[in-house]
Amino acid sequence: MKTSHLGGAAVACLFLLISAGSIRAEWIETWTGPTNPDQSWNFLGLSNAPTSGFTNGIVSPGVYQLAVAGPVGAAPTGGAAAVAGWVTDPFSDATGGLRVRAVINPNNVTQSENIGVLAYLDPATLNGYALTMNFTPGTLDISIFTGGNETDLANNNIPGTFPSTNTFTLEFLLNGGTLTGRVYDSLSNPPLLEVSATDATYSSGLAGILAQRAQTTATLNGTFGTVTAAVPEPSAGVLAAAGVAGIGCLLMRRRRPSSHSGVSLLCR
Repeated sequence: MKTSHLGGAAVACLFLLISAGSIRAEWIETWTGPTNPDQSWNFLGLSNAPTSGFTNGIVSPGVYQLAVAGPVGAAPTGGAAAVAGWVTDPFSDATGGLRVRAVINPNNVTQSENIGVLAYLDPATLNGYALTMNFTPGTLDISIFTGGNETDLANNNIPGTFPSTNTFTLEFLLNGGTLTGRVYDSLSNPPLLEVSATDATYSSGLAGILAQRAQTTATLNGTFGTVTAAVPEPSAGVLAAAGVAGIGCLLMRRRRPSSHSGVSLLCR
């Protein structure tokens, strides 16, 4: 009776297939609390703002709020035109890029002008990228921060508004100077809106969240559900190539003679 087993080559080929399709998540924040986040977060008020000019915290299980109660510049109860938070785990193009996802408005309350995510942030210089959505009007923006000053790189809009009573998911992908932003009503559906830009100013940094308001707006409010930062999954083309390579390895393994001569070391 003929028997077979998975040798070293087959195991290696199987590992190639599995690793090509795996999601290498770096961190996930669920805000389950009751008071402390899952990750070690750092927060900062930006633009005419003392760091004491905002409040932040878990307001209910699974919901985190960034808020400012007073006008811009009026410390100690006001101040921040924007509030940013980040986790100190670095990502870079050299290690596969970055994908940031965040659930926006999980508790269905009125949001500030721009709510979004940060990518390749350097907190020491306030350099980095942001993807933000504006509920009224319904816009999606990619911007670059240089020393805390923001410049738009690209934007797109939907007719009308994003309903303020709805929950959305933002996704920001960065790799090799290509920046792509999407907003979903559900990750199981196609994106409602997509925007893309090309910029290679920054290629490494941290991931986080952001809430912004206009200088003349009295209050700031942004609420977040689950936030994740990860190295993006390989593209469909990479997966297909890996699959072909893996199948080829297995076929060569079955067909080759007992001698190792002339057989690739990859499939040995």
